[in-house]
Parts: sequence; C-alpha cells; structure tokens
Amino acid sequence: MSTASTSAGPLIPLRRPEYVSSPELLISSLAWNRRSMPDLTSESGLPIGLAYRTDKTSSRTIEFRSTAPDARDVALWGDALMAQGIDGGLHQQVIGTALANSVEGVRPRKSTTQGILPLSPSMALLQNARGMLGKRNPPDLGEILETCHELGGGEYGEASAGWFRAVGRRLQNEPILSALDNAFATRLPAEVVEIGPGTGSAPGWSLPWSPFAWFVDAWAKLTSDAWVDALPARRWNDWATTVLRNVIGFGFLWEASWHEQVARAVLVAASDEPVVGELDRLTARTHQVVPWFPAKEAVSVRDVAGKLKSLVARGAGCRAVLADHDVSGSVAEAVPRLAVKPEVVDGLRAAFRPAPRAGSNIWEAVKYALLARERVGDAADHYGFFESRGRYLLPAPATEWIAVVASLTASGPGQTTTLGDVIKDLHRMGLDPHTSAVLALLEAAGLARGAADADQSVEVHTAY
Repeated sequence: MSTASTSAGPLIPLRRPEYVSSPELLISSLAWNRRSMPDLTSESGLPIGLAYRTDKTSSRTIEFRSTAPDARDVALWGDALMAQGIDGGLHQQVIGTALANSVEGVRPRKSTTQGILPLSPSMALLQNARGMLGKRNPPDLGEILETCHELGGGEYGEASAGWFRAVGRRLQNEPILSALDNAFATRLPAEVVEIGPGTGSAPGWSLPWSPFAWFVDAWAKLTSDAWVDALPARRWNDWATTVLRNVIGFGFLWEASWHEQVARAVLVAASDEPVVGELDRLTARTHQVVPWFPAKEAVSVRDVAGKLKSLVARGAGCRAVLADHDVSGSVAEAVPRLAVKPEVVDGLRAAFRPAPRAGSNIWEAVKYALLARERVGDAADHYGFFESRGRYLLPAPATEWIAVVASLTASGPGQTTTLGDVIKDLHRMGLDPHTSAVLALLEAAGLARGAADADQSVEVHTAY
C-alpha cells in the first residue's frame, strides 16, 4: 500500500481556485500554461479576454473578444476549411456555419459566454480564463492543475505536455480534425505565435496516497496512445475534462482535510499530549472525506453538503493560520515548532469555529467542479458526481462518471479490473463508498455483473 510522503510539509502549495462555469476551460488552461509569450493585451493596453462566443462588452479593465466566426466572416472561414480539404459539395458559408456550431461547448444557464470543445491545440487556445470568467486577474487554473500533478508524484508541466502529445497523435490520425485545427488557427489572435514549456514553482514533495496521485495515474493512462486510439475525439475530450474536474473537486476537499489534521496535530502537541498518533493518521493514507451511501438510504442520510462545506471552511481557516508562520521542513519537524507559539495555537483553535462564509470561494469551486449541472436536455452533464436536491447535495455519480473512473483503473482499453481495485482508486480520490453503492453503479453502466454474495473480486470491464 502506498503511503503519503513523511517528508511532506504542513502547507500544501496550491493556489486558490474559483468557480468555473464551463468545464472546457480546464483543458484550455492547461494549453495556455505552455505558452511562451506574455499575457495577451490589446493596442490600448487592456488585457484580452477570449471566449468562443460572448455577450460581454469590453470595459475599462478587460477587452472581450469572441473567437467564433461570426456572420460576416463565416464564409471566409468556410473557405479556410475548404482549403484544408473539407468540402462535401456545399457552399462555404453552410460548411463554415455547420462546423462552427458543431464544436460549441455547453452554455450554462444564464451565462453570457459559451466555450468551445478543446479538441485540438488551436481550439483550446480560442478561450482563456479571463474571457470565460470575466475577471481581469482570474485564478491560474493551468498552474493549479500542474501543481496537482506534481503533488501526486508527477513532473511539473507533464499534465499539459501529456495533453499536447495526445491531441497531436489524434491530429495525425484524423484528417478532418487536423483540418479543423488548421482552420481555427486563423481565428487565433495574432499574438499567439508559439507554444512552449510552461513555468512554475515546484512544491518539492509529493502525496502518493491522495487524489493527486490518482490524477497522475489516470492522466498517464488517458493520454497514452492506447486510450487516444480507443476513444472517439469528443468522448476522449469528455473523459479528460472529467479527470480534471475530479482532481480540482476532490483535491481541494482532501487539501482541506490535510490542513485540518495538521492543525489538530499542532493542538495536541500544544497540550503536551503525545502527537505521534496524530502524525500517523495524517501521513498514513488518504483522508476519505466524502461518505457515499447506497441510493436506498434516506436523502438526509446521503446528504454531504453541510459536512463538506464545514470541512472546507475549517481547512481554509487552518491553512490561513499556517501560511502566516514558519512551515518549513516536514510535518514532523514543523508541528512542535508551531505548537509553542501562542498566536498559532489561538489562531488554529479559532479556525475550528469558522465565520459563516469562510472558504466560500473554494467551496463553490469544489461543488461546481463535481456537480452535475443538468441531468436532462441539450445541456445534460453525464460526468458529474454530485446531484443537487434543494438544500441537499448527494453523491449520485452519473453512469459516464463511473465508466471513466473504472476504465482508468484497468491497465488499458479492453482490459478488466476488479471491484476491489476500483474501490481502492475511489479511496485515493478521498471517497468513502459503500461497496454495494459502487457495484450497483457499475452494474447499471454494464461494466460488472454482481451476485448476492459478491465480494471485491467481482470482475469489472472497461467501457471501451
């Protein structure tokens, strides 16, 4: 069994996230993280916000640009497509309009922006966080995802590099997608001239038994040649987005639990009680913070809204206190040093009584990363984990969600794994599921066949 690194520091070095209305932005942020150019700015010096389609008007702080071909130039863009070999005997305006509409991302209800499916490098760069979130200084989602990757034991920059390798292979194998990529390149701002390695600060330690480690393993499999070749382009993009949504949602829940447990260890040390047990609990294995009961249980039993919102608030408060003091070295080294500082002890005690809106931005980011936005209709989200029922928030994964997780537990497409191995991966993600709940979901997805006396050796098939 893997264990968390005992040399890990008490403060996980992740930047703060915010609510992302369009999951497609996560992949685009990875793509932008490898740009070798300064931030986009207009001739007037305003930062440029890109969205595939946007109703926002430029302000004194941001110049918004829509990158989709509009009615005036869709025929010219159709000409660009025809030059790449896409014809079909139709007028260029018809071709241009049809293909421009076919790659639209889901438009959230009441949203003034709409993303594009980032199926290729050019398409991914047609939107950025500034344009999609409408903020001059949005969170650096690409940097957050790369740090998550390194926290799991991967290399900084490898998450985006893996994506570029995967889509590069798909462009080689799919002439139509390659033609679309070349045509969409004509829609990019002139300043986007080169893609290179991203830069960032590395945390220097890893957490092998955590959602971050699950992310490293799942991403390596998904971006491998085998899975790129096995999945259709849109389905692969959906799976990639699901993996990124999971590491944002479950990763920040796990981070909150980590900082809370560090705080508890400090408070135990400050009371002159032995702290060894606290450190063992902290570093031994992942914190399974999301209980997942079978659907037959009452909604009030299955609800996790209050528990997780409170966890995030406490974790945010503990993190804020730790960030203001010397947290160098390992947890074992830092805890006794922090425990003798009255201001640290008092601050951590207060963090366990958080203000009503403490950590609210992080909770919104977590909740909406994992929430199924719509269950039915054109905007249906088949890859969510949570379901909202009024004030209740329930673990109720969509069928496609379990298909992604179970398939990426196996060694490759067309292979099998076991129910036990799937549950181990769910544990790494910070979930505490009842075996019957997982088996029922796998059976509903057609990936497993259980029995009355089924145990964790039940065979689970991949979706492809």
